[in-house]
This record gives sequence, structure tokens and C-alpha cells, in this order.
Amino acid sequence: MKLLSWFGDSLQLSPEEKFKKDFIKSAGDGNFENIGVKNFQEIPAADYIKRFSRFSDQDASIYKIIFFEAKPDNFGFSRAVYYDAPLNIALWQEGYGVIAILGFNSDSEAVLRQFRRYHDNNFPEFECKSRVTIEPIKDACWVIQIQGVPDKIVPLQRLRWEKMLLAVAVDWARRNDFRFIHVARAIVNRWYKNTKLGEAGQKRLYLRYDVTAERMGFQPSKFQCTLDLQERP
Repeated sequence: MKLLSWFGDSLQLSPEEKFKKDFIKSAGDGNFENIGVKNFQEIPAADYIKRFSRFSDQDASIYKIIFFEAKPDNFGFSRAVYYDAPLNIALWQEGYGVIAILGFNSDSEAVLRQFRRYHDNNFPEFECKSRVTIEPIKDACWVIQIQGVPDKIVPLQRLRWEKMLLAVAVDWARRNDFRFIHVARAIVNRWYKNTKLGEAGQKRLYLRYDVTAERMGFQPSKFQCTLDLQERP
């Protein structure tokens, strides 16, 4: 499926070229060409900031929301972010830079291959029943990364940022004519079985993925939470 811009083929915002160049360079840690950083688009942020701010007087002008593509399994932003997905939505704040990122994939088959690669031992049904246990395969995009930058906790506290980035992803999927958007549940997250994460870390993933999605109206199933985009928002 051809990926469209935020506004389809009509209006697009054009950020200042210096910001764009600096952002792209930072997103690739200076190697943006090697990791395929491209398709930079600024998404209007003001309404999202107003909707998801914890404070009524929050200044929306200090934030930017950026969509861009990057090759997974690479670092960006001074190694503060590890890309799990090729499509990314970054939250940028003046004075701090990128403070959070959401990663998603419009290729359902690639997502399933990733799940099988990381979880064959724990979820063998991915291999033998994937088309039954994870549906629908087509016309869907998958959110597989919702991450706050570790040293940017203070600015993140002013926003319900997980919900905000997921709302942006939902709008992106709807504008690009996807039927469904899934959020992969914590138990299939590639980092869930990391021994360094521990029980507390697994709980954080559960809150960030499962709980956020359900509070945004997604319907939970075994491996994902799903929102039908043909239903009225």
C-alpha cells in the first residue's frame, strides 16, 4: 500500500529547513542515509497538546510532532532511541529535543515475522495459527513501540504523552485508509522477556501498551488491542 502524507495529497506543513535538517541528522545519529531516515513531515501539534496536557495553561508552541521513516534495529537521537519499527511519530519539545516516540508498521506480515522471531518458544501458535490468532492480516497497521526518552522524564510529566502519540497514530491510520489499527500487547513486546526488565518493568510495559490502548477505546484480544477505524470515532 502506498503511504500518503498526513494530509493526503493536499496541504502539508513545511517546517523551517534548519530544524528539518537538524532533526533528520539527529534521528540518524549522523548516519541518517545509512538507516534510511526520510519522509519527514510535521504534524500540527496544538490540538493534541491541548487535548492531552495535564495543565490548562500548557504552551503548545514549544512542541512539535514529527512523522518520519527509519530502518528498524538502529539507534537515533544520541542512542536514546532504538527503532523497533519503520514508521515513527516523535514528540519534540523546545529545550529538550525528542522526548518520546511511537513506532508502528503498516506491513502486518513483517510484524508477524518479528513476533515469531522473538517469541517462538513462548508462543508457538504464532507459527501454526498466526492467521487465526492474529486477525485481520490486511488493511491494518501495528503499533509496536511506545517509548519515553529515559532522561526526559520531567517534561513528559506535563503530558499524557502515551495517549497523545497513540491518538496521532490513529489519525494517521485513518487518513491513510487503513481499516484497523492494532497495539501489540506487552506480552509480545520484544523487550518483555528481557531479564534486565524485571517484574516492575513488565508492569510498566503492560500499563504503557495494554492499558493505554484500552483507555483509548481499543478492544483487547490475546496478542493485540484493536480499533476498527470504520466505526465512528
